[in-house]
Amino acid sequence: MIIDTPLNVLVEGDGRGSPLALKIPDPFDVMNGRAKKSGGRNRTHPLFSTTTSEPAVIRGSTPHWDAFFAVPAASIALTFNRKAATFSEFSMKSRRTQTGESGWERMNYKEKEVDPHWVDFQLHGIKLQWRTDTGIKTYTPDVIAANEHGDVVVEEVKASPTYFHDPEYALLLERAEAELAKLNIQFRKVTGDDLEASPRRRYNIAAAFADRFTAYSEKQTEAVQRLLCVEGGAAARGRVEEAMGGNPMVARKIVNAMMCARLVRYDLNSAPARDDLVSAVPPLSARPRDIRTRLDLR
Repeated sequence: MIIDTPLNVLVEGDGRGSPLALKIPDPFDVMNGRAKKSGGRNRTHPLFSTTTSEPAVIRGSTPHWDAFFAVPAASIALTFNRKAATFSEFSMKSRRTQTGESGWERMNYKEKEVDPHWVDFQLHGIKLQWRTDTGIKTYTPDVIAANEHGDVVVEEVKASPTYFHDPEYALLLERAEAELAKLNIQFRKVTGDDLEASPRRRYNIAAAFADRFTAYSEKQTEAVQRLLCVEGGAAARGRVEEAMGGNPMVARKIVNAMMCARLVRYDLNSAPARDDLVSAVPPLSARPRDIRTRLDLR
């Protein structure tokens, strides 16, 4: 059984007539290391698993690449008859169906869906093309996203860094990063090691993701916003849940649903407790860049 919240236990009688406080740690901090990460036979690249760093990019035999284009990509087609894991789900944040091809992509998708830092995203939503001596070279990254600071980020997600050690693949990603930088778009390599770095965050993200469709009323939204305004922008989780009224068993789920809707936020890296701060998500200072248009035309 997993206990969501570390407990503070008061034990009477420490010999001086005052209580002794004992703190039970977060269960994720005391788990066996092997229980904190996913395995699988494809966690490491079968050919480059022994390489400790990305190799130098070899350009001698590569064709000339020119005429770069960055265009919106259509959703990938899923047949559901392949060995690789696939998924297709509706996103509350983007208001669109999100389709992916691996468990790691889905884990990254959950991050984008839950964390209010991300304003909009689309899996496989951008296609990069070059005209080369041997024809058109195409590359479709795993996700394009816009954050609350107005940045546009393109990410490639792999199980481990070993998948970035293939020299030809490294060349492709290097070219993609250079071309995207000219369009003021960041390029990031995301690995399963990154996504599983914090078991507590991973658990909190999964819990909030599961609650994202929880229904709440306009009256409850107004009650939470009014409380946060009175409290200067942040209030204890317990007070926020009480302000909603209704079924207290559903209150935490509603807080999670409101976070996925970018109405509130809380620390996803710590265990939830009634005295945690829940804060309002400030409005965007500028209109986010449209990630679904042709991004090489400015």
